[in-house]
Amino acid sequence: MVKSQSDYRTRLNASIECAHFLLHQGLPFCGHDECECSSNQGNYLELLHFLSRNNKTIKKVTFSEAPKHNKLTFPDIQKDIIQAVVEEITNVIIKDLGDSLFSILIDESRDISIKEQMTVVIRYVDNNEHIIKCFFGIQHVSDTTASLLKIAIEACFLNMG
Repeated sequence: MVKSQSDYRTRLNASIECAHFLLHQGLPFCGHDECECSSNQGNYLELLHFLSRNNKTIKKVTFSEAPKHNKLTFPDIQKDIIQAVVEEITNVIIKDLGDSLFSILIDESRDISIKEQMTVVIRYVDNNEHIIKCFFGIQHVSDTTASLLKIAIEACFLNMG
């Protein structure tokens, strides 16, 4: 039991490191074809393959060596890791913001599927008197009228606490 927990922790840490790298670089995770026979499975899987080729400990617990349903490569797992990172970053930003005044910048646009979306950015001055701009996310909205955007903004800030 202890070995399987250790293997899982190694697999999870490798997955988190891949996600951290891609998020830090602003790179997409998925590719067009992520099947095992593909020559390019997307950035996340390719980076995880790279780590496993260059680290014997990771190689022993990933891909074909991992339990069938515990490889941590499924897109939903990637989204869960990203969501955890987003929550941690949001908490750090909110802690840094404290009780200071801030402004919000809202913009709207349509995505490729012609759905309206709202982007949220906050701007504030930190304790070192630096102006900080933080992208807080994209939220789909049914319409871009002022009243609906106000409701969406309130929901966004309510979700962040």
